[in-house]
Amino acid sequence: MLQPKWLEAVVFDLDGTLVDSAEDLRAACNALLTEYQRPPLSLPTIKSFIGDGVPKLVERSMLASGGWPDVEDRQALVQRFLQIYEADPSSRTRPYPGVMETLTALRAQGLRIGVCTNKPMAATTRLLADLGLTPLVDAVAGGDSYPQRKPSPEPLLGVLRDLAVTPSRAAMIGDNEHDVAAGRAAGMALVLVMAYGYSRVPVNELPADSVVDQFTNLLTRLDLIRPHSRGPDQLIFCRHGETVSNLGGWLAGSQDVVLTERGREQAAEAAELLRHKNVSAIYSSPLRRALETAEAIATVLKLPIVQVPGLAERNWGELEGGAFPADLARAKIPGGESLEAFEQRVATAIASIPSTTEQGLPLIVAHAGTARAIHAFFGLPQDDAITPNGQPMIIRR
Repeated sequence: MLQPKWLEAVVFDLDGTLVDSAEDLRAACNALLTEYQRPPLSLPTIKSFIGDGVPKLVERSMLASGGWPDVEDRQALVQRFLQIYEADPSSRTRPYPGVMETLTALRAQGLRIGVCTNKPMAATTRLLADLGLTPLVDAVAGGDSYPQRKPSPEPLLGVLRDLAVTPSRAAMIGDNEHDVAAGRAAGMALVLVMAYGYSRVPVNELPADSVVDQFTNLLTRLDLIRPHSRGPDQLIFCRHGETVSNLGGWLAGSQDVVLTERGREQAAEAAELLRHKNVSAIYSSPLRRALETAEAIATVLKLPIVQVPGLAERNWGELEGGAFPADLARAKIPGGESLEAFEQRVATAIASIPSTTEQGLPLIVAHAGTARAIHAFFGLPQDDAITPNGQPMIIRR
């Protein structure tokens, strides 16, 4: 991985992100319940209780096993749980696959590593030490380090202060809604969520920048989100002309659809707009609607067309031919292409295009989804990727 120039630190959640700690938490919960003659709780049940700190974990466990016991001091139950858990927080806990190697690789790139968790600090430091993670972490905030826990940004901002890094130069990686909320509230430049973990909300519905399916893929994701050392620093992008799917309001995706009469006019208009631009080469998606638009432009500019399969629109699987989902970016794609795979495909395609030369800028003729993926590759806001059919735009890193 080539370290993105903008990135100085990565802050991780602990439970459900770096480590799978559910078995140890379950053992401690059930030991506490046994003292009150309560039945044990299953692992899936305990997993659904994790993420809001120990008081909530104890409360939910008690309520799920028969209600609060007849005790005056509920905080005493929390303290008893901590006595049980902190005596052995790690015998059943393991880092997720690839965690050690990935943290080592990030540090080798000069990045600072933080941990921000709702787990109490004593248990956190013991767990990190037991699992050999302490040497890989530069700053830690536990659930009792500050007056507020996540989803408040307070502990996350505290970790960044300890790391001497501003939010605009840091990424937050977590597994649930509180991690994403804290990252957004703190103003982190990038918020990613792991596909695994203990989230009570489907991760595709969380307002994260991306969902990462495996920890080792973080190296790729962090490298793709911001400027790469390969590919052009700027390019001209032109979305294909209007199609029958645009008119009908349905999702074409990887299907080959034709331009409408208006779409062909837009392609001709784009060619005239580009006549006076310094275009070095034309790179087109192989899908018919893009290629037809590129051909109209190539005729005027008298340039050859290079078809690049990686520039094709996202494969939407079973959704193709139907109406657009309400949240298109995060929709589940039966039989289709994940957002991560699509963005990586487009990034690879862009990286293969020669850099800007004295002859001019490369022209990319492709699709709306491709434009968003290019913006992600360049580290630009996704909202800036919105472009009308047949309207050229310059995209700069």
